[in-house]
Amino acid sequence: KAAAFRGKNGEKRYQDFLKRSGMTEEQFLSRLRLQTLQQRLTQKVTEKESKRVVTDAEAKDYYDKNKSSLALPVRRDVNVVLAQTKRRADQAKKALEGGQSLKRVAEKYSIDAASKAQGGRLRDVAKGQHEKAFDEAVFSARKGELEGPVKTRLGYYVFEVTKVSSASQPTFDKSKERIENLLRSQRQQKAIEGFREDL
Repeated sequence: KAAAFRGKNGEKRYQDFLKRSGMTEEQFLSRLRLQTLQQRLTQKVTEKESKRVVTDAEAKDYYDKNKSSLALPVRRDVNVVLAQTKRRADQAKKALEGGQSLKRVAEKYSIDAASKAQGGRLRDVAKGQHEKAFDEAVFSARKGELEGPVKTRLGYYVFEVTKVSSASQPTFDKSKERIENLLRSQRQQKAIEGFREDL
């Protein structure tokens, strides 16, 4: 019932939601029923595959055939401040050179919520993960040197590479759990596709 969905004292919020969504109550409840049905059906169709154990032999076979896709690329840890303008980036760089903490400088100058929330630190940045200009600057920079400002479409980066990790191939034991989850997910997807075809 709609009342159960709305909860206590939620009538106004519920009516506001319907108005914003452009749906009638009947349309909304119909969509809710369909979503619930879809979730239950998916759970039922994949139940058997969810419980089926991935054997060590299956996991090892996948590992041997897909080593390259399981490899970890070259990665870098980066201290970063993304400023709106070059002037602000220059100010941030000067503050860092003057000994102010990265956290304090990031809070004051950075416009990037993700790195700002981590005190200006980005961990395990892989090549190709960020905008081209910043990506190239990070992967050509020397460890421990303050760089920038680097102009990008997002703003101006001031950064320092703090750690460089070489490309590596994780062992089977370290990859096993990831492979098991992947194979289980593939089986579930196959079960859903089979159900759709039968339907």
